[in-house]
Amino acid sequence: MDKVRERELAIQAIPRFMAFSKKKKRVILRDRFDVVLLAMKKDGTYKKGLKHMKVKNNRCC
Repeated sequence: MDKVRERELAIQAIPRFMAFSKKKKRVILRDRFDVVLLAMKKDGTYKKGLKHMKVKNNRCC
């Protein structure tokens, strides 16, 4: 196991997105998600999570 190392650079980066179905009328859930995500970006929690997950070059916040 001492020969296994973590690479600094990702081999592949795949964008991720969050979507809510229009058919199921999840308006309340979607709106609450937006509020919580904005609050996380404002207080730094979102960026801290990205750092913890080793996400680099994130242009969204």
